[in-house]
Amino acid sequence: MTAFYCGIDQGKLKSDLCVIDGGKRVLARARIDSNSKDLLAFLERFGKDVHCVVESSATWYWLVDCLQEAGYRVTMAHPLKLAMITRAKVKTDRRDAQLLAEMLLGGFIPPSYIYPKEQRSLRDLARHRSDLVRKRAMEFISLKLLAARHGYDSWRRGELKYISEEMIEDVFDDNELLRLHGVGNVEIINLLTRQIEELEAAILKRIGNMKLFMGLNAIPGIGKALAIVIYLEICDIQRFKSVRAFSSYCRVIPGVAQSGASSRRGRGSKQGNPHLKSALSQAAVAAVRCYPHIKSDFEGHLEKRQAKGGKMVCYNIIAHKLALAVYHVMHGEAYDSSKLFQAA
Repeated sequence: MTAFYCGIDQGKLKSDLCVIDGGKRVLARARIDSNSKDLLAFLERFGKDVHCVVESSATWYWLVDCLQEAGYRVTMAHPLKLAMITRAKVKTDRRDAQLLAEMLLGGFIPPSYIYPKEQRSLRDLARHRSDLVRKRAMEFISLKLLAARHGYDSWRRGELKYISEEMIEDVFDDNELLRLHGVGNVEIINLLTRQIEELEAAILKRIGNMKLFMGLNAIPGIGKALAIVIYLEICDIQRFKSVRAFSSYCRVIPGVAQSGASSRRGRGSKQGNPHLKSALSQAAVAAVRCYPHIKSDFEGHLEKRQAKGGKMVCYNIIAHKLALAVYHVMHGEAYDSSKLFQAA
């Protein structure tokens, strides 16, 4: 049995620590600067038989790495499931640290996955690439609205992808200020495109299991870019106990609130991984557009759901089926469309 339990309420500048024993007796408290030197100095007096708990926050990387490399056992708490702390009448960093330690002792900490250190930089780079893609899309939208706002012929779908400064000058040939505005948009688009391509090439060079990655590419709607996101966000498929747990993590199945005869769906729809949800949703739209048998499946569901929001629900159904395919492909199985879509 672990001798000591340490709750850590981490802040960017200061962190509160509380160490208790197996009887919930507080042995030590401290408010330290958020750095590894002060952290290890505080824990040194208790030896290595200390089980530490820290909330999953924006800056958890260095803290968890420091503790693990020093030989301490670490549990990362899921912040969305700590209602006892977040809804407490009296909530302070000092009190939170003690409550974390007591919940760890009692076995009430909902654990969060600690993403492997050697893969984090690659995943963060993939997320940065996705951010750049969104920024580029906003520049395309800005450029299209600029033309429409001033009564110029708008570009057709797909043409903006190949926009150039010469095209801008032709469209806005009679307005120097609009020409200056449009050229600025194009310069930003070209810069973002170059950065996106560079990041994508760097990521693909470092993909660990290329066989699994290529397996993801075989799933309808999931091209190279979305496969990068899905592969790196999952990391280890074995951490999911079932395909249902994986689908829930991907945000493609609704939660349920049931009490007595009352039951409502849709609860907790924001819990899970937003990057996987976005990737699977994009893949669903692409699959419906490009694959006739999936479009037929989509339209069959749509016929049963004519109410407002029915189309969004149907796209989510397709995204759920793609999530099932991703789960099995990540387990080394070959993609089989006939198991998911009727007229494959």
